[in-house]
Amino acid sequence: MSERFWKRLPRILAEGVYHKIQYDFSCNRGDAFGEIYLYSIITELLTSKLDMTQVQLSLGYAADAIQAHTNTRRKELDFAVTDRGTKDIRVCGELKWAGSSHCRPKNILIDLVRLQRVANDAPDSICIFLLAGPKSEIASLFKRGLLGYEFNNLLTKPLEKHLEEQSSKIQKTFRLTGNSERQSEIDQHLIETPNDLPEKIITSPRFSTLAAPSNGRFGCHAWVVKSFC
Repeated sequence: MSERFWKRLPRILAEGVYHKIQYDFSCNRGDAFGEIYLYSIITELLTSKLDMTQVQLSLGYAADAIQAHTNTRRKELDFAVTDRGTKDIRVCGELKWAGSSHCRPKNILIDLVRLQRVANDAPDSICIFLLAGPKSEIASLFKRGLLGYEFNNLLTKPLEKHLEEQSSKIQKTFRLTGNSERQSEIDQHLIETPNDLPEKIITSPRFSTLAAPSNGRFGCHAWVVKSFC
C-alpha cells in the first residue's frame, strides 16, 4: 500500500461508514444501529481494502502505550491494524455512536487521550477518531461539555462544505495541562486516568458529511490524532 493510500484511509473509512448506514437504514435495519454496529462496518471496509496477508486486524486491541502499568484491567482501543512482521501499529481507532449512553464528552476525551498516547508512541501510525449517528444527536453533542465551547473546545466541529478541501491543513491543539479555562473540567473527567497524561491532544479533521449535500438523517465525521513527540 502506498503512503498516499494510508493518508487517505481515514476518509475512506468515514465515507464507507456513512454510505453503509444510509443503505442499511433504507433496508429497515436501523434498530441494529450503535457502536457495535460500527465495528462490523469497519471490519468489512478494512479487510476489503488491505492486504490481510501483510497486516492483522484486531477489535479490542490492548496497545502497550495506553496501559496504566497497574493490576487493573487492560485498556483497549476499539480497533487496530498491525504489521504481521514487525507488529507495529499501522492504523488504530476509537468509534462512537452519537445518541448512545456511552457517547459523552467525557468518554470522547478519554478516547482521544488513548489515541494521543499511541500517536506519540508510534508517530508513523494513523490514529482515527470516528463519530457517526443521527445528525440531530451529533449536533446536540457539540453543544455540551468540552465539545460545546465556541473557543478552546476539545475537537474542531464538523466542517461545512467550503472548508472540506482544506480540512487536512486544520489542526487543533487542546491542552490537558495548564488549560486555565477548562482545567477543572478536564481533571474531573480524567480522575480515574493515570497521571502520566500527554500534555495536549492534537487533532485534524479528515471527513465530514456536512461537506456533501445530503438529505439523510445520519452523519459521519472523522478526525486524526497527530503525534507531537
